[in-house]
Amino acid sequence: MSQQFTYKVYVPSHGEYYRYNTFDNNSYLSIIKFIQNNDTDQIVDFFHNLIVNCCHDQIDITKLNCVDKFVILLNIRIMSIADRLEIMTKVESGAEKIKNSVSIDLYDILDKVTNHPSNKSIRSDIDNMSIDVGLPLNLHNTNLDDLIVDVL
Repeated sequence: MSQQFTYKVYVPSHGEYYRYNTFDNNSYLSIIKFIQNNDTDQIVDFFHNLIVNCCHDQIDITKLNCVDKFVILLNIRIMSIADRLEIMTKVESGAEKIKNSVSIDLYDILDKVTNHPSNKSIRSDIDNMSIDVGLPLNLHNTNLDDLIVDVL
């Protein structure tokens, strides 16, 4: 009997945990290819499917905002690859090129994003109307009109 490893991911807007599976090497290679091809639409679609397919529990992705999706994707990255991100930088100083390695603690980013106070929607009462403004639902909006509709 084989049992797949699962881990809990806290979803800020829902205030609860969902169990997730790690993703496989084929998924990792697909992400890299989409990034190399600079194909934003395919990357967003792939991330959407990754959130749904790696979730061991039932989750309604239409009710997740962009922060929820980022938190889930960051957790998947931490648990599937590593909890640190190493970035090589090159800085040109005159004729000299200086290489520097930067190490980023992804758990630190996860903590700050998950516990940030701006994760809540704001209600404004104007005359006889109430407007709730929250975080965008989509990871990527192509124009300002889409973004405005996405936050209302």
